[in-house]
Amino acid sequence: MGISSNIDICRCESLSQETTSSAFIDTHSGWVSYIKDLFYSVPETEAIYYAIDDKDVDFWILIPMRNFNLLCRLVELEMVVLDNFSYGDSSLYRLEFHFVYRDGADAQCIIPPKALPLRR
Repeated sequence: MGISSNIDICRCESLSQETTSSAFIDTHSGWVSYIKDLFYSVPETEAIYYAIDDKDVDFWILIPMRNFNLLCRLVELEMVVLDNFSYGDSSLYRLEFHFVYRDGADAQCIIPPKALPLRR
């Protein structure tokens, strides 16, 4: 099944539940684009992947290698996102961030197969 990164799931700027199992996030608008742009603002970010499972939205941020200073910057960005989009039990989505050290490996080997890329 070919999946385009431009297929629509969320056209609004806030977290709405205009979702279906066969639709994916429009990477050019809305809150996912905000998250994508925020993490790509860090030059060391090599790639970002995401997956949606019901109310769970996972993001995998791929970085070249383990670097404590870089991780601190990424965690600060994660806190910005969670402060803006997380409302405890009343949140429409549960956001989870995974910081993955590529360390020379191919992304296909370390990112879950269900994850889709968010292009720059």
